[in-house]
Amino acid sequence: MASQAMKVRVSVAAALALATCALGVRCHGAGGREAPADSNKPEVDAADASAKAEMGPPLWVVMDDARFKDARALEDDAHHAEAAAALEADLPKTTSAKERCEGEYVVARLRALAGDDAGAAAAFDLASAGEGCALLADYARARAAASYERLGKTDEAIARAAGVDASLPIGDETALVRAEALGARGDFAQAIPIWRAQIAKHPHGPRWVDTATRLAGALLDGKDGDAASHAREAFDLATRVVVEAPTFEDATNAPALRKRAEALDASLPRELTLDERLRRARALLDGKQAEKARNELEAAIAAIPPKERAASDVACRASSLRAQIAARTKHGAAADAWGDAIRACAKETDALAAALFSGAKASTGQRPDEALERYGRIEKEFPKHRLADDARLASAMIVRDRDAARAETMLLTLPDAYPEGDMRSEALFRAALDHIARGDWTGAEAPLDRAAEIDAPSFHWAVAGRAEYFRARCAAKTGDLEGAKRRWVEIIRAHPLAYYMAESYDRLAEVDGALARSTLAAAVAAEPAGPFVTREHPELATPAFARAVALLDVGEIDSARKELLASGATVDRADPELVWIAASLLDRAGAWDVGHSFARGRLTDFLAHYPSGRWRLPWEAAYPRAFAPIVTSVAESEHVPAPVLWGVMREESAFIADVKSPANAHGLMQLLPSTAKLVARGTGLSSDETALHTPRVSVALGAKLLAQLRASFPDDPALAIPAYNAGAGAVHAWLKARPAMDFDVWVEQIPFEETRNYVKRVLASELAYATLYAPDDAKEVLALPARASAE
Repeated sequence: MASQAMKVRVSVAAALALATCALGVRCHGAGGREAPADSNKPEVDAADASAKAEMGPPLWVVMDDARFKDARALEDDAHHAEAAAALEADLPKTTSAKERCEGEYVVARLRALAGDDAGAAAAFDLASAGEGCALLADYARARAAASYERLGKTDEAIARAAGVDASLPIGDETALVRAEALGARGDFAQAIPIWRAQIAKHPHGPRWVDTATRLAGALLDGKDGDAASHAREAFDLATRVVVEAPTFEDATNAPALRKRAEALDASLPRELTLDERLRRARALLDGKQAEKARNELEAAIAAIPPKERAASDVACRASSLRAQIAARTKHGAAADAWGDAIRACAKETDALAAALFSGAKASTGQRPDEALERYGRIEKEFPKHRLADDARLASAMIVRDRDAARAETMLLTLPDAYPEGDMRSEALFRAALDHIARGDWTGAEAPLDRAAEIDAPSFHWAVAGRAEYFRARCAAKTGDLEGAKRRWVEIIRAHPLAYYMAESYDRLAEVDGALARSTLAAAVAAEPAGPFVTREHPELATPAFARAVALLDVGEIDSARKELLASGATVDRADPELVWIAASLLDRAGAWDVGHSFARGRLTDFLAHYPSGRWRLPWEAAYPRAFAPIVTSVAESEHVPAPVLWGVMREESAFIADVKSPANAHGLMQLLPSTAKLVARGTGLSSDETALHTPRVSVALGAKLLAQLRASFPDDPALAIPAYNAGAGAVHAWLKARPAMDFDVWVEQIPFEETRNYVKRVLASELAYATLYAPDDAKEVLALPARASAE
């Protein structure tokens, strides 16, 4: 049975929904590539359209128009040829030259994605000359040029490329297309200077590997005069590919190009230098080819001169890389490998500190004494190093199981020993938590008070309101209920929709529901009304910004991002209002992965405000309704609230549909193929990697897994969140080890740091989504349990 507290408490999300609706804030979901399916033109909510207009010009995203719903469905399932045909058939439904031309551009883009270059070239030509496509004409010509080049129609490719404004962000890409076409036609006198210029301008640009090998091959073929006189240039280009992009060397034939250059110039080195081998091994490891990286590294280490093997820069780099490879392969223990690195890095200050820290982490599980020795060396030998306070904290966590008093001393003295360290608050909180776990709430007060002072300016999800929340719990436990209530009230006011704000609301509601509701309502009401954009921004009137909007209409997301940058809207020092406008536009265009990313780093001002009045739109940009039709449909069929799915998706994949994690988890919901295969049984859905990169499949299987996990914790659905990350078995084991523990304390003592942090991030994201879009789901989404229990 659920606790009585769980039955009577009103969740913070529900109260927020009521408060915002009462204040006249829009209480329906908006935006996010969802259009009604039964109209000839998309319906637009007047209030929503007016509000969105505050965040930039209107968009007409072609594939979001309900008139093209059949094409959109086909595109969503990656049936690009069929989508192009369906869209083309529906283009007569357009009502303006702009609509018609942008629709033709999307037809061309879909044909290109389908591999139909002939159809794409013709359609891009049509779009480039369209009456309503002035802003897209250069891009249409550039795309037509690329299609013609792939078809081998060099004259057409060169002609289209020549018509593109070279000053636009698409200019460099088009220059390379032109160079390829010129080279294919045999006009190397014009192609070679373009290749050289692009390599110099963009040493690691998107096509640098192909460009480098094309140029090297042309030089060795004598296309720029005597081949021998250009042998070194060709050799250097090919070597760059072999060293910096070894995963592409076979496809580009770079090793053969090096040998050809060597044959022309006997002075060229026959073997890679030691430094080049180390860089090559690193590139292989970064390219997830650990075995090849190991083989390359061992050959490099064998080439190290004996006098440098003991302790030198090169030996340090090689040994550190060997340890990193050991952690990813079955060849040797990482702890031992780091021991070699520590010895090899004896003369390298920063590298030695890093090796000691990584080595200590590798030793912690099986050889804690060795870990303590390594952490201790960092504190002793590098007391000013950025890792010194991290070493103290990690040491204390090891010592805690042996000598609790000593561990507490280490934690409590850390802020004084490292006054500039970033682990000060964490150390104090860990000391306080140890007291709390023993039931000594009084003993936790002093470290929490000090941690609260350190955390006060921060809105970071990990610490926002944390110390103050548990300080309030201490007050309540020791009889100062009024003091506890004051602290919870202040957290609700100061940290909108943060994890600890949710916990504060729930605790306050247990003892004084009226105060909880009135505090929240007052906090929401305090947000200023009026438009979010408060001043003129000349960047919005630039041609680059206008092109960015048009490119978003037709799904050219990467090009739109470059034009936004060129307009000044997203440069490093751009006015935050401008960046929010760009984020909102990207969100409305369905580029949720890009749009919301600004709010995960650059834009933190919204975290001090509730999503009400002028601050609602930034929250919507930070928490977009990605893949809304899929999510809402699956949520209904699996009986999993949509905010749960969005919360998991946002924290798992950041809305990147084809993302793959180092642990081999795939897609929006980050499922392992083995897990997906089990969940997919009886559904008719595929579960291979390709299918998991399809939003429809990933969301459906992720929702089904969440439904199963929620069923295993029927009274405490929040426990499905740690189970999704660490497995239901682990969660049941933790519950058994700490039965009937307060939920908030139980979360803080989850043994896996990744899972512990994951729970807080996902629950906070769910809270934001429930507040913004799903008031009907709010009660169920975040009725955080008073106690963690599987009963």
